[in-house]
Formats: sequence, C-alpha cells, structure tokens
Amino acid sequence: MLNVGINHSLTRPVNRKFYKYLNMENCLKTLSNGTLWYSRPEKFNDPFDCYPYFTSQGKQKLFKRLKSIYKLEQKASNKLLQRNFNLMSQTGVGGITHRLVSNNLTVTCFSLDHLSAPMWAHYADEHQGFAIEFEYTSEMIARISKTENPIIILPFDVNYTDMRPALYDKDGNMNGLNIALSKSKQWAYEQEVRALSNREGIHEFSRFQITKVFAGVRAGKENKAKIRGAIADMNKEINLRCKFIELGMAFDSYKFVELN
Repeated sequence: MLNVGINHSLTRPVNRKFYKYLNMENCLKTLSNGTLWYSRPEKFNDPFDCYPYFTSQGKQKLFKRLKSIYKLEQKASNKLLQRNFNLMSQTGVGGITHRLVSNNLTVTCFSLDHLSAPMWAHYADEHQGFAIEFEYTSEMIARISKTENPIIILPFDVNYTDMRPALYDKDGNMNGLNIALSKSKQWAYEQEVRALSNREGIHEFSRFQITKVFAGVRAGKENKAKIRGAIADMNKEINLRCKFIELGMAFDSYKFVELN
C-alpha cells in the first residue's frame, strides 16, 4: 500500500473507477475494517505472473553491476558467482528469479469491469459474492490527504502482451514496474489493474475510495442484508454515501444489468 505523498503520475489515467470481486466474508471485512490482502506472485493462479526472463543482451552488464553494488567478489569466487548467476537464468516453476521477485513484491488485484461473467464466476464465489467499486480521482486524493489515515489505493494498469518482460534492458538496468504489470494476452478479459506493495498480508486503506457495492445475481438474501448493514455502518461512521446495487440478468442477451 502506498501513501498519498508519492508521485501519482505513475498511474494512468488519474480519474477512474475500478472493482474488487470478493466473496461475502472478505467483502464484509473490506467494508468494516478498510483492509485488503496483498499476496506474493508465486501464489498467483498464473505461473508466468511477475516472472521475468534473462535476455542475453545486458546480462553481463547486470552481472558486473550487481558484483560492484554488493561487493560480491569479497564473498565468493568469480567462478562461483557466474555459475550461480547462470542458475538464476533458468526458467520453470520454482525458479530462483521468481522467488526473488516474490520476496520483494506483493499485489492486490482489481478489474475495470464490474459486469464480467467470468470474473464473477472466478473471484466472487460463482456469482454469490460482491464487487466493490473504488474511485481514484484528484478530488478524492485531496480529501484523503487531509484525514487521519491518508492511505490510498493506487491502480496501476496491467499490460497484456505475447512476450514475457525481461528482468533488465540491454544496458543491464532493471525493468522495475514492467515486471509486476505484464501478463499474457490470454488474461486480457480480466481488464486488470493492480496495487503494489513489498509486504504480504493485510493492508489498510482509506474507505473514502469506496463508492458502490454490487451484489452478484446468486447472492443470498441473508448475505445481502449483512452487506447492506456494513455499508450503512460505514456511511454513518465516516460520513460516506456508498450505494448498494443489485445485479440482474438481461432478458435477451448475455449481460448483467443494474436493478437499482
């Protein structure tokens, strides 16, 4: 999670809405506590996620830079260092590079589409769950920055591509965010945006970013009542105007419609 004091120009665009698909229990926790869970990439459902490859161009330049920065030659022979560096180039499940990235990066995922049938099926308890709408606007940033808990969710766009990102460029410079924000085009239907951190676990955020909660078409009456109650409590507690909206199935198409 990132504080509002960071450079917001890193995200694009500034004004947008994004959605978190959740089962009932996790939706309730998010609304009541203002928290989200951040996971390490090695636990994702896509084994390629956040898994860069070693390109031949720039490889030795990166090796020399790492040796210089961390004074590796004082800790092991050059032959051993080169052998271990080559091992890092290996790909596959459980690869060293993936573990290194996962040890220094955590992610929580959102979508730009709250009416996606596959997303409801995969991430919201097969349509029995809920989707929380978040907003990221300059006005909201200004409002949150004046509160006692000025922590905001920054949505970074995921780039869908046919090629995995390289760990570094031809000059041996690390590619940074590109590693965390690249996925196969096969996942493009998710329309994903991400918030990033370096710590796994529960992260707080300002609930002023929450604007709506959508109920899946299979959400039960009891669960909807619980979520309605949590919204009412949140609205009263922090003077918010979050809305509860039920979804229905369109009469003549494979689309969801907002009922209220």
